[in-house]
Amino acid sequence: MRIIITSLFCAVSIIVTAQTNETNKANEFKERPFQLSFITPLGTNGIDSHLIANKVSLNILGGYSYGNSYFELGWLYNVNLHFTRGLVIAGLFNYSGNTENAVQLAGLFNSSMDGNANLQIGGILNLAKESTFQLSGISNISTGSTGAQLSGVVNIAEKSTFQLAVITNISLDAVGTQIGVINIAKEVNGLQFGLINIAEDMNGTPIGFFTFVKNGGKREFEIGFSESLNTFASFKSGVNRFYNISSIGVNYIDKPVLSGMGFGFGTQIDWKEGWGNQIEMLFYDIFDDKWPSLINLLLRQYEANFLYQLKIKTSKQFNDYFKVFAGPVFNLTASRRMDSDTERTGTALSPWSIWKTESKKTNINSWIGIEAGVSVSLK
Repeated sequence: MRIIITSLFCAVSIIVTAQTNETNKANEFKERPFQLSFITPLGTNGIDSHLIANKVSLNILGGYSYGNSYFELGWLYNVNLHFTRGLVIAGLFNYSGNTENAVQLAGLFNSSMDGNANLQIGGILNLAKESTFQLSGISNISTGSTGAQLSGVVNIAEKSTFQLAVITNISLDAVGTQIGVINIAKEVNGLQFGLINIAEDMNGTPIGFFTFVKNGGKREFEIGFSESLNTFASFKSGVNRFYNISSIGVNYIDKPVLSGMGFGFGTQIDWKEGWGNQIEMLFYDIFDDKWPSLINLLLRQYEANFLYQLKIKTSKQFNDYFKVFAGPVFNLTASRRMDSDTERTGTALSPWSIWKTESKKTNINSWIGIEAGVSVSLK
């Protein structure tokens, strides 16, 4: 079966190339209301199929024509050298030299070399110059503009309104919204939502674990001090309206020495030249003695000590690179031992408490603290 399909692909490629060269020389084409073929040229249009446009086509195995206006069905493939309109359905693939607001449905892939494909649904791949909606199991590619792209692996477009992929979205120019594990765009005008977001210009909002914006993006490294994490270092990336925070910290004043790693997000509000506020939410995993192994960390098989922080800070920017900050921090710790019979150490991060509760396995404690530090912008 594989040999047959491969041979059919090769044959169709040779025929399309040869017949395209020939039909380019033709000034006119004939139009017929209906054609039936087993596999071109074994059909009602015979060897002249490449010179005839059909309103309705039925191809038992596959066929190729000058064009098709309303409906075409092929068990394996459909090839229209110059134009496709209406609905085209194939078991394997559809090819169109120019798609004029048509719908292409195929088990493997759809290809539209020019024009606009209203809808393309392919099991593996959709390729179009311009499209309104593309849906595929693996990949969608648009060499021009597209409305929406949904795929199992990757979407690529020159311009796109919406891209949703399980793995990667790539827009070579402007994009409205991208949702995927990795999102890459030249210009984002809406939302980027993914594990990694990369953009040259950001007019919208990036939400993810790591964001890099080339022009005007936030890349800040800060060092601060507080009563909970006596010294902490954080890296912020994104844009002022929404940025990610990766942080590590240590409490070394009290015994035992505690350390932690955290992640969070924040927003910056500039209200006067050089002055601004940052509102940030962070979550820390706190470890005493030594950090757990990577496997235990991923499987959460260790004593759970968590620190949650809400920070409301005021900052003063002295130049393009340097600023200082200070502000209150609302803290909450949750400490939970896996073995309820062992002593619960808690996180021992707070010198005072405004509210606490304790159960058989869990200690919860909250307090209001303060932090201050310096921040350096990496331009």
